[in-house]
Amino acid sequence: MLKILITGGCGFVGTNLTLKLLNHFSSIKIFLYDNFYRKENIDNVRFLKNKNIKIIKKDCSKIKRFELVDLVIHLASDPAVGSGMTYKSKIFSNNLTSTNNLLNFYSNYKTPIIFLSSSRVYSIDTINSLDYVVKNFRYEINNNKFKGVLNKSFNEKLSTNGFKSIYGFTKLASEDLILQYSRIHDFNYIINRSGLISGKYQRGNIQQGIISFLVKNALEKKPFKIFGHKGYQVRDILNVENLCDLFILQIDSILSKKNQKNIYNIGGGYKNSESLINLIKILNQKIKLNFEIDKNERFGDIKYYISSNAKLMKDYKWKPNINYNDSIEESINFMKSLKG
Repeated sequence: MLKILITGGCGFVGTNLTLKLLNHFSSIKIFLYDNFYRKENIDNVRFLKNKNIKIIKKDCSKIKRFELVDLVIHLASDPAVGSGMTYKSKIFSNNLTSTNNLLNFYSNYKTPIIFLSSSRVYSIDTINSLDYVVKNFRYEINNNKFKGVLNKSFNEKLSTNGFKSIYGFTKLASEDLILQYSRIHDFNYIINRSGLISGKYQRGNIQQGIISFLVKNALEKKPFKIFGHKGYQVRDILNVENLCDLFILQIDSILSKKNQKNIYNIGGGYKNSESLINLIKILNQKIKLNFEIDKNERFGDIKYYISSNAKLMKDYKWKPNINYNDSIEESINFMKSLKG
């Protein structure tokens, strides 16, 4: 029987992935570690009642021993980019100490790990210094001839040097810890640098996804602000279902030792990218949004981020097949179902 530990297992990605794993593997035991810091994770427990799932209330930053398993999928983190602009001890413990504790235990058993990192490991200054033009109410890269830029998207060669927020630092530091431990103990790992994710079980927390946040505000008739750039900031949108599809491929490959040590950018790609103001226009056709644009820019905001999936396509023949319009519909339907 395959045994997998998922940290942050009752969160947005963890819930989707767990349900996907149950459908994919005929013989599996899944251990879900969660500190239930977020109340939405507590609510997700009702979707995770299965004899092959064991939910354990644990804070990975405070424990030293874990379940013996075949594979660790490390999702637990504080995704609060905004609150991570200054030193926050909780971000360090949730994002960095938890990683160190996992590695300190599992490296002794050479247990492979798949880590969900973030596009925020890349330099904010580098991204914002690129030459952009405005077309159709969104920023576009005006010059592709820059290290890390491939077909108007960013690949794994983009610079991680320089300012990246405390949140981004903890993610990059976690990556480095994985590399250091792996070099010493020789276990396999896959690191996924993810951008914006959307889909079912996302509850409208601004720290976890802009689409569900916009949907939640519309359904609750709450006004909100968007800051700077006239809303021309661009992001690509990855549906969580496609992310879970990739995890399945990576689990199969890392357990069979076909893919042993690698780092990937992962996202919706250029075809699934849009500016904030255009997303609001699309949503406004479905549910009414009450917003205003504040000309002041938020510290640490980036003008543009689109993931290049070229390396993933080469290694896994994977590419996202759920477009962002479908992600929007899914988010609306799920948020409405919560209101019953």
